[in-house]
Amino acid sequence: MLNSMKNIIGYLFSAILLIGLTGCTTPYSKSTAFSPNGFSDVMLDASRAVITFKSARADRTEMVIKGAMLRAAELSKENGFDGFLVISDSSNEQTSSFQSGGFYQGTRVGNQTFGSYTAGIPIIINMAEQRLTVQFFKKENLPSGGYLADDVIKRNRPSFK
Repeated sequence: MLNSMKNIIGYLFSAILLIGLTGCTTPYSKSTAFSPNGFSDVMLDASRAVITFKSARADRTEMVIKGAMLRAAELSKENGFDGFLVISDSSNEQTSSFQSGGFYQGTRVGNQTFGSYTAGIPIIINMAEQRLTVQFFKKENLPSGGYLADDVIKRNRPSFK
């Protein structure tokens, strides 16, 4: 009874860990060491920034692009600009996996131990990343190919709840 309870607890822990690592939705929030999903940004100077957006969600490729563009638009507004131009962009997808701990159930008879081992659950994590380097502009100076921040916010904000 005790060993079967340990098995159940172990599998529940593995399931919770899996959900915690991948999440149900990609959050639109600042990423942290404990939650890599979301954005990070670095201002290079008063009118340029590097924005990174990461996601482990199923539709992650589309979401990282929308998230990076949304953050670029917000940074544009926060810094007193009306829009931005993407100077460079790069994307990266990686897959990692690990095995959750297995369970051993044994019985000791005399000097011998008899038992069985149940393997852990394989956990696969797919992570996508979009990185943008952007230059901010006032509306009257926005070059061809640039984005108006208000338009980007209106288009991409609904994708994140």
